Amino acid sequence: MERGVVVCRVNRLDTDRGDGDDFGSSPIQCRCVGRIASVKSQKFGVGGNMKTREETRGVERGCVAVLDDGNDPGVGDRAALQGRWSLISSERDGEHLDDVKGTLTIKGDQVIVRLEDVETRYLARLEPSSVPKALDLTLDAGELKGTVLKGIYALRGEQLTLCLGLTPETVRPVEFATGAESGQHLTVWRHLLPNPNP
Repeated sequence: MERGVVVCRVNRLDTDRGDGDDFGSSPIQCRCVGRIASVKSQKFGVGGNMKTREETRGVERGCVAVLDDGNDPGVGDRAALQGRWSLISSERDGEHLDDVKGTLTIKGDQVIVRLEDVETRYLARLEPSSVPKALDLTLDAGELKGTVLKGIYALRGEQLTLCLGLTPETVRPVEFATGAESGQHLTVWRHLLPNPNP
């Protein structure tokens, strides 16, 4: 999903029954996951009755509102992942890493991981239809930019669990656990802020 996009799911769509000039009501639910400078006009409708208008009702000013037809299973997860997260626990190659401090910040598809004094930037791609849910993190800076790490994730309320391969050659984990020489890193995060400023 593009940075700065609000996903609005249409619950009901009433087309005009008169002269066609009015589109009717379209109750929507929006969640702001970013901000941009302006609001875009969107085309939508039923059958051949297409209309164009700007939709800002119920949306934080400066966000883009788009209509979602409900066919994308990742919409809910992408919205829920936005914000800042604090590290609760960390395990690598079967070894618990005590007293490691870290934050995870997600803005759109941009992911910033800070572990101690080391910051790493990624671009995330979700595969929410997989079991367990899968994600790919592509390094977005440095000499290894473009390198893809494969992982899985689970969202339970305000808690996010990630299990990632440490190298591009590491196969995608199949469970939320690591073993000796598995080449996998398991982390658990707690949600702090849902919508950090860009």
